[in-house]
Amino acid sequence: MNTARFDVSIPVSGGRVQGAILGYDFCAEHEWGIAKILDRFGVTSDTRFLGMNRRRITKVAEGLMWVKSGNRQGILLPDAFSVWYDDRVPAAEHYWKALGLTNRKGIHSSWCDESFCITSDDTMDILRLKQVYEAFLHKDIAIARLSSGWATGSSLAFIIISRMPKAAKKEWADADRLDNKVRREFKRTRVENLLRKKKKGYFALSPRYNKSGELVVWLNPFEQSKYNSGWFTIQDLRDWARDTGKVIIKPDPPKSFIPQEVDGFEEWYSAGGNDEGT
Repeated sequence: MNTARFDVSIPVSGGRVQGAILGYDFCAEHEWGIAKILDRFGVTSDTRFLGMNRRRITKVAEGLMWVKSGNRQGILLPDAFSVWYDDRVPAAEHYWKALGLTNRKGIHSSWCDESFCITSDDTMDILRLKQVYEAFLHKDIAIARLSSGWATGSSLAFIIISRMPKAAKKEWADADRLDNKVRREFKRTRVENLLRKKKKGYFALSPRYNKSGELVVWLNPFEQSKYNSGWFTIQDLRDWARDTGKVIIKPDPPKSFIPQEVDGFEEWYSAGGNDEGT
């Protein structure tokens, strides 16, 4: 798991807890997707389903638990084949130490593609998280990825279905139709096949339409000393496959050397250079 540093919250509307948002950080663990979490909760991978039917859990994941250590309590789903389990070491104590939570204050979440935890030492947070945990046990949870803006990351979110407004459910279904359209268009470009053929690896390659209706792709590549991450067009990605274009990090221009007179001698100065100007 990797700690989320942004947008962690327990949303409340009309005095009712709506779910839990586990936030995100700009890290590979939060860009790989959540396929294993979805599988553990029996969420369908069939994109023909829309809206709530695409996100609803159909079973309670094995290992999901309510944990408590000291004043901190919350929801934990350990790795499916975790090596932490030991009758002498409770799960909470193991994860509190691993995640640096022993003396931490306030709400905290961590997650990856197959496990998560969200905990707090605040009394109100704990009461609210218990409602989310009960919703899990009753299979009244939808699992989603939420983005708070064009240039932000994507939070992992657990939404209590029975408390979700009908209008929001319709918005999700409409968004899924658009997502299906984006994926079909992206597939037709065959750029994924091209990058695979040219051995261009990446942590994330996520298409969407920008505000002008153009298909663009968020790229988080391997070898980040050589390649930029960011939003790129399909042509930018094709250029990358040919080792040119915007994805390639351009080397800094060579330093210029300025001669200066010092006590009658000409010396050369350059940031990072040597006495010979090389």
